[in-house]
Amino acid sequence: MRHIDPHIQDIINWRESFATLPDAHFFELIRMYLGEVHTPYNKPKLIEELGAFLRKEEHRKTLVSLLSESDVQLICAVHFMQNATQEKVAAFFAGEYSFAAVYERLLNLERFTPKTQVTHISFSLMQTISTTAQKFRFLSKKQKPVQLK
Repeated sequence: MRHIDPHIQDIINWRESFATLPDAHFFELIRMYLGEVHTPYNKPKLIEELGAFLRKEEHRKTLVSLLSESDVQLICAVHFMQNATQEKVAAFFAGEYSFAAVYERLLNLERFTPKTQVTHISFSLMQTISTTAQKFRFLSKKQKPVQLK
């Protein structure tokens, strides 16, 4: 069995998760980041263009600067949890945020990233978010989120 580099697997997972989005959500995200889509279009090419956009450090920094501290906390928690669900994320933040607040934030974040509740955020964007999370001291306060059953 051939071993795939984890970074490459993250890229594959991100592309696959993006490709499986319903068309309305897919094109909303593409337009948000890349502008108007002209026909004929090629979904794999648009995904590659979005990946190239997100690999640019200046774009990642701009996107992350728009996130609140609670957004960064939620994204990091979801990223580190195995098989994250809204219930697991809400349980992790019990006492800090209500289930309704977690649910609302996840829905809002999902508008900007594919599959937030079972996220496959691009590897390069996650690196930038992790740096921001360290600035918020989230990871040092909470450490790496534990797997919730």
